[in-house]
Amino acid sequence: MVTTNDIQTLLDSSYTYKNSDFPIGTPVQIGVNFLLSRPGDWPETTFQSLTSKNLDIYEQNILEALALVEQACGVDFVLLPENQARILLGLSSITATDLAGYAQHRYKDSLSQYVTQIVYDDETIDSSNFQSTIIHEILHALGLKHPGHYSPDDEGPYLSSDKDNTGNTVMSYNFTGQDDLNLRTYDIAALQYLYGPPISAGIRVGISSGDKQRSGTAADELFALNSYTLWTQNNDTQFTSTDGSVYRATETGILIDGNSGIDEVFIPLAQHQVEISPAGDNVLNISSEWSIELSDNNTGKLKLLDRLEEIERLRFSDKKIAWDITDNALETMQLIATIAPALENDLPTRGAILRLLDQGNSLQSLFELAIQNNLVPNINTDLAAQTIHNVLPSITGSQFDDLKAVCIDYIENNGQAKFLSDVASLSMNVNLVGLQQNGMEYQQV
Repeated sequence: MVTTNDIQTLLDSSYTYKNSDFPIGTPVQIGVNFLLSRPGDWPETTFQSLTSKNLDIYEQNILEALALVEQACGVDFVLLPENQARILLGLSSITATDLAGYAQHRYKDSLSQYVTQIVYDDETIDSSNFQSTIIHEILHALGLKHPGHYSPDDEGPYLSSDKDNTGNTVMSYNFTGQDDLNLRTYDIAALQYLYGPPISAGIRVGISSGDKQRSGTAADELFALNSYTLWTQNNDTQFTSTDGSVYRATETGILIDGNSGIDEVFIPLAQHQVEISPAGDNVLNISSEWSIELSDNNTGKLKLLDRLEEIERLRFSDKKIAWDITDNALETMQLIATIAPALENDLPTRGAILRLLDQGNSLQSLFELAIQNNLVPNINTDLAAQTIHNVLPSITGSQFDDLKAVCIDYIENNGQAKFLSDVASLSMNVNLVGLQQNGMEYQQV
């Protein structure tokens, strides 16, 4: 049994690093980003880059750890550009032989928020607590501290000696049991104290059951950090029989207006169970149907219609959808269609390109990278021919020869990367549905 005192041993007394400016117990959305180089404004100099030979193993374990946290409490992680994320993950050669990783907090003026950089030693993978270290540092970034007095920086209160072990919390230095990514009982209790129960439980996040609408504003960026759940039958809503067979809800027609920020609404249904219809610029109507067990042992059907304004992301029980508001998803598919259409359904390739664009790289710079890595022909005639074949496969014969001559001339005057970038920008007819990056699906609107 985890007591309140036990939970307090894992919490910073001022909740400084909770990664949320909202009240204790409020579910939040937290941006994360994988660093390819050390941010220039961070004082830590041992950080090198996330380019180790073990990079894929680290990323896979980190993503699994983030998913476990989402399942345990009201935190929803989303990949954001580095300048918007509150948790930055990196890899380094740490000189201290006994240090497998650390979490470093600082106040970021541009966000008016605390941001945490997590750095893992690139040799950690060979240690006996590789997976535990990964989730230990992530929990530091969410506001959990050490439960024992292991160093002068560790503040009380502390767990008693019989409780201070990794069987109760991965934040302990007293290792017992198996090295894995799993959260322990005390960790889950502390996380739920800070962020509430998992969002997927079907609760309405941040909107009381009596509210008919909620709006974000430029001043508080309310929706930029939180995700909001539409009404479900789990709420305290009354049903009234109108003619013995038809039933209606007294609370439907919820209006959620995101206003500023990148805003997400969670709908606790699979996507195919919901009808989405545009109702104007940046306005969506969400229609869903529920089967209701009534007190007279009959079953009624309840149709709900809710309205979303200025909402950029929808999260269902089975997938996420984001409107391509940055055009990065479009440019990802344009790049693939231009140089390697066979990779159109390769999810790791899509995710890698999309992440580079999200980090601020231009489409032309990515083509320059492709050229440097010999991913396209380096002879102008071959490059022109292959590009035409990829983008306009139906062009043949004299039309092909004429177009190739024009492309070669353009390459000679503007360079290969500019040529590929301009061709990609003209390749508008690409399929964006299903473009995924770590579970996020994009659609162009």
